[in-house]
Amino acid sequence: MKILTPDILFTMVFLIDSIKKRSTSGYFLDFDLAWRNLAPKIHNRRESGCYDILTDTLSKEGELLKVEFFGRDYNWLLRPINTKTPYISTTFSQSGFTIDPNDQVDVEIKVLSMLLWMMMEPNIEAVIKLPTGDMTLNIHDYFDHSDVMGFLNFHNHELSDKHEDIISYVMDKFKSFYVTYLGGNKDSEIFDLR
Repeated sequence: MKILTPDILFTMVFLIDSIKKRSTSGYFLDFDLAWRNLAPKIHNRRESGCYDILTDTLSKEGELLKVEFFGRDYNWLLRPINTKTPYISTTFSQSGFTIDPNDQVDVEIKVLSMLLWMMMEPNIEAVIKLPTGDMTLNIHDYFDHSDVMGFLNFHNHELSDKHEDIISYVMDKFKSFYVTYLGGNKDSEIFDLR
């Protein structure tokens, strides 16, 4: 049974209030403001963030790893994300990818891809098939409930002639973060499950 904590209530109130204000007064939800607080939780030069922990863990595996994404249904059972559930807003054409632990760039970009999709759709869980057993991840393992703000409802893409939706806008933020702060390959692309 889920317990309603102050963090969860804050998130629920934020979402409901923001959607109402947008429809009646042109209220603008700015992802960049939230990103300032989220980016250090992904990677912080002084301490390990979730990106560092995951890349270190997965890089130690010797064989190809399979990652599958699941969403919750009415009964809180996990279903592949390419099966429609009421708690997932995005339409997905695929429900996973593989990671080559021997290719550091592949590990890095796939870890960022997992974090992106769990952040954009907080009811998604990533299951990594390891030889020693499955590792299940969800966004609440790394972030506070108050960090989960329903980013699909944000509006930055409306001011951009380059992005048709907020997911594309946030993908660009993740890629820029990867190149600028993590020294990543500028030709790498965040994996798009849509």
